[in-house]
Amino acid sequence: MSLLNWLTGTPKKNTENIKAEQLTTKEKFNLVISDTVKPFLKANGFTKKSLTFYKKLDNLIFVINFQNSQGNNSQLNQFYINCGIYSKTIDISTDKDELSEPKEYDCHYRVRISRITKNQIDEYKIIDTTDLEITKAKLLNDLGLAIKLFEGINSLSDLTDLMIDNNCYDNKLFIYFILTKDRLNLQKQVNRLNEVFSKESRWPRIKDNLNQLLKDYNQQTTIDKILDEP
Repeated sequence: MSLLNWLTGTPKKNTENIKAEQLTTKEKFNLVISDTVKPFLKANGFTKKSLTFYKKLDNLIFVINFQNSQGNNSQLNQFYINCGIYSKTIDISTDKDELSEPKEYDCHYRVRISRITKNQIDEYKIIDTTDLEITKAKLLNDLGLAIKLFEGINSLSDLTDLMIDNNCYDNKLFIYFILTKDRLNLQKQVNRLNEVFSKESRWPRIKDNLNQLLKDYNQQTTIDKILDEP
């Protein structure tokens, strides 16, 4: 410790901290990704392409995407973490091309990581004075919670249950159940829709939309009839 550090009570900074302080906010973000995020996700089975990480399990693909804000500048690097789960089976069954490296927006289950961590703030920010060690610790904690969610999804059935529970008004899922003649899950989705939306003013419009889909796919039933089924 130098005499000045000793007199002022300021601890001597190590070389790594000094180097980090000299980086731009974008460089700090890149450093966090390369030195912390990538090794952590790799250890959990993910591979990296640009700012998106993939993990494959049979016909499921788990996606973690880092999305930089368009408003970033030399003083601020703001970013978001988007999570998703993609099913090749759902796309094939609904006559779509299967994807080997789906974007987050291609996923059948999509969520900001803040929904998983139950944090009201969506974004992460790196500014000149950001303590990168604190940022790294928060990212590792949040990513760990996302991975814990992913680890509970081991089959297509697990995925469709997650989708019904978290985003039941999903026309693609509704059509998938129709095309695969999965009456049990179709009823489960309709019951969940009724539970979530029946007291809202838009419920009649939702039913009209779903009834039209049933008609389009030659289903001799209606939403009300499905709700009346035991």
